Order: sequence, then C-alpha cells, then structure tokens
Amino acid sequence: MIRKYLENKYQTHHGGEKYSLRDRLHTGCFACDDGHLFGLKLRCALKDGGERAVGRFKAADWMRSYAGCMHGGLVSTLLDSAMTQFLLLHGEEAVTGTLEVRFRHPADLEGMFEVVAWRGERRGRVHRMRSELRDGDGMVVAEARAQFVMSHQ
Repeated sequence: MIRKYLENKYQTHHGGEKYSLRDRLHTGCFACDDGHLFGLKLRCALKDGGERAVGRFKAADWMRSYAGCMHGGLVSTLLDSAMTQFLLLHGEEAVTGTLEVRFRHPADLEGMFEVVAWRGERRGRVHRMRSELRDGDGMVVAEARAQFVMSHQ
C-alpha cells in the first residue's frame, strides 16, 4: 500500500513519465529526491560508459557546521547517496552495510561540488563501493568506502 502511494505520488510529481528504480524506491528520500522540500536533491547520472555515477551539488548556508564549512554528516550523506544511486541506476537494489568516510579538507559552503561514485568489486551479494566529493577545482575534500548488501538475490 505504501509503495503504491509513493508510485502514484511520483507519477503525479513527474507527469507520469517512465521512471527508474532510483525514483521508484527513493521517492521522498532526503538525499536524492528532487521533490523533497528540505532535501539535498542530489541527482547522479551514469558517465564513462556506466563506470561512474556523477552528480553536482551546491551547498547552502543552512548546511553549516563550523564557520563556512558544510556539516560532516551531510558530506557523508552525499557520498553514501552517490554510491546508492550508482547501484540503483544499474538496476541493483542494495542497502549500506558499512560506510567509512575520510575528511581531507573542509567543504566550503560557497562553491559547487561534484560527487563521483564507482564500484570497486562485487562478491556475491556484497558490492564494495567508493565515492569522492570534489570541490570546484577538482580537489578531493572527502572520500568514502562502503559495502552495500543486495536487498534481493
């Protein structure tokens, strides 16, 4: 019943056009649904022949942690979302099992960011994923490693 409601909500919001696994499963998602009122609205697309998922992101002042810096929890959410979207755009439904984030530099609230995700390897139901958040100059400000577990086999 809930899934039916969300599918109808999505079709109404997006004009009933064909939608992806990401859109069917993540309607209302804080990180990736462009219809979420307070969400991050990160939308990734496959690039390099499907080898990478790439999205662009503009930080806002409400995302502030320390003076002029984006909150680390939101940085982590962007990295996790890009990896999730990579899998969903490949038609694979999986959930985050582990997530390890390394913060290299402060994420300045004033710039545009690019989030890039790719699959390291797959072993059975487990995908080992990687992602990076890069600033407008291409500098890696944070990176993540994660293991995603397939929801269905």
